[in-house]
Amino acid sequence: MLEDPDRLLSKLSLVIKETSANNIEVYTMEAPCCHAIHMMINKAIENSRKNNIKTIHYIVRVESGEVEVYKPGVIDESMVEAERKAHGYMH
Repeated sequence: MLEDPDRLLSKLSLVIKETSANNIEVYTMEAPCCHAIHMMINKAIENSRKNNIKTIHYIVRVESGEVEVYKPGVIDESMVEAERKAHGYMH
């Protein structure tokens, strides 16, 4: 996330408010820092006051490219390693 979180939330809220779509799929890489986008989408939907939008959240594994359903609050060793690589903290 290279953008101010409040600004990003405002943008997402505006897009959701203005769209006629009622399904959203969210894909992020597995690094834990990217998981905030899942929470922001949920907050943006709440801000839009639309109750007909359904979301499906996914993470994409960095090494394998496999796609998995996102599980809030679950962080495994692969995710921690992806975070280290993404931010240059290699040991």
